[in-house]
Amino acid sequence: MEITLMISEKTFARGYSSFWTQNTPWLTDYVSFLNKGSIERMFKPMVSLDETKYRSINNSAAFIDFKQKRIGEELELSKIIEITSDNLKHLPRNGLETYILDEVNNSTIKEQSKRLISTYSGKKLIFEPQFGGCGIIANCQGDLLYENVLCEIKAGERNIQSSDIKQLLVYCALNWLSDEKIEIEKIEIFNPRQGIYWNSTLINLMENISTLPMEDFFEEIGHFLYITSEEFEL
Repeated sequence: MEITLMISEKTFARGYSSFWTQNTPWLTDYVSFLNKGSIERMFKPMVSLDETKYRSINNSAAFIDFKQKRIGEELELSKIIEITSDNLKHLPRNGLETYILDEVNNSTIKEQSKRLISTYSGKKLIFEPQFGGCGIIANCQGDLLYENVLCEIKAGERNIQSSDIKQLLVYCALNWLSDEKIEIEKIEIFNPRQGIYWNSTLINLMENISTLPMEDFFEEIGHFLYITSEEFEL
């Protein structure tokens, strides 16, 4: 029996450096340029009083709270934490065993949710758009889609990273390779904790990070994923 080892889109975005170096040779310099002052500051950075080990919980809870309020099914934060815990329980070192919804965590969740609501007010949102797998990458989902813009929410206490943009490019490639394409012309990243926002058309981004046209780059991703899946077959 043949078994193909599968990876997530995040694993591909954070690893496989030889592929990314060959096909996006200017990405590192581009991200450095962005972080030196070319990113929009929509809010002041939050004073992060929540403990580091609880930030993934608070960040996830804030997104769920934002989603529930936007779809008109607002929930108590205690229920939001229950849903968050169920989503994160499979992750190592998730901090769930000692987490308490105290005043600090409560206010952190509410402020991030408030910023998300403000930023995406008036936009017709599709939450968690689905993308079919390809080769070694399993089926996956993004964060937000509106009009022709694919958005990723990153709430770490950090600037934009190359892997953030790679992750969005993987979603776009999977979409491009799909038989049922969604129209995606732009990608964006919003960090409610840091208050930073970045948006670019795919065409302009590719001109800044690669010698390949957008369509050729997406085809290269598909080819690489299929070739690698064949190498991984057991």
